Amino acid sequence: MGVLNRQFGMERERETATLVALAAGSFLVSLYAGYRLEGIGRTIELPLFGIEFHLISTPLWLLAGLATLLCLQQLFHEIWHHGVWLVGIYTLTGLGTTLFYVMFDQGYIWYLVTLVLLLLALFLIYWMVLEMYALRRHIQSELPDEQIVLSDWLPALPVFMIFTMLSYYCYAKWYLGEDGWTFGYARQGYLLFQLLAFGTGVYALWVPQVLLGRHIEEELQESEVLRKLLPGGGGRCPECGGEMRARGLACPECGERERVAFCDVCELYVASCPGCGLGAQVGSICGGCKLPLEGLQCTSCEHAGPVRFWSST
Repeated sequence: MGVLNRQFGMERERETATLVALAAGSFLVSLYAGYRLEGIGRTIELPLFGIEFHLISTPLWLLAGLATLLCLQQLFHEIWHHGVWLVGIYTLTGLGTTLFYVMFDQGYIWYLVTLVLLLLALFLIYWMVLEMYALRRHIQSELPDEQIVLSDWLPALPVFMIFTMLSYYCYAKWYLGEDGWTFGYARQGYLLFQLLAFGTGVYALWVPQVLLGRHIEEELQESEVLRKLLPGGGGRCPECGGEMRARGLACPECGERERVAFCDVCELYVASCPGCGLGAQVGSICGGCKLPLEGLQCTSCEHAGPVRFWSST
């Protein structure tokens, strides 16, 4: 769950819809602020390629852009490192395209700079694809019956890059006062392709979030449980050294869910001790407070009983 769920108790569906609306709204505000070449507020010229700073529209463009990234980070927090790469693809592609058409008559060095930037963007796409398919392969190795299809997602990355290139091509022609291949619609083309790039970027994150996000979140929770119950143990069974797994068990009295560590080899359970909170082997004595741990105890209703009476969740 994201920050809206943690801070305000908002349900997942409402949180998702709210974050999508906030991301789209802040993106439109940022797009509008950057769309006005004449700017809003007093203009300050910077001694760098004739760049102008507008006291109102420039900060609004930056703040609204950061708000968009924040909303997207919360919306796709399980896979946000892929979102960072998508931002990198957008930045490298936009910067390379703009420099090529604005600085093309300033020497061949700018052709080389553009080529390097676009190649870096392509490398990020390649790396993102490798990472996503490696993650899918890992999940399917753990859950053989899980079918994860990414064929519809794959074309979204090059399409996202193409829309970004076209939007900044239109922007460069609009900035230079030239028509080029925009046929007199440079301003409209910039807006259109920016909107298409934003929509494609959201789609490129939405698909893996839906298909892989739940598994990633479960693995993170499992790692957190194992670190808590087996500190310094590397997720290994204290008895046989086998790999431990996190398992959810429902209390037979109230249904409250408890997380324990379980070894498939020797069928040993490690749970949080109700006395000191340390991880202790079920059926033995806690090493921290010496409290006998004959069964599991529910943290909600304090029901205590053998593991066999608890239901797996």
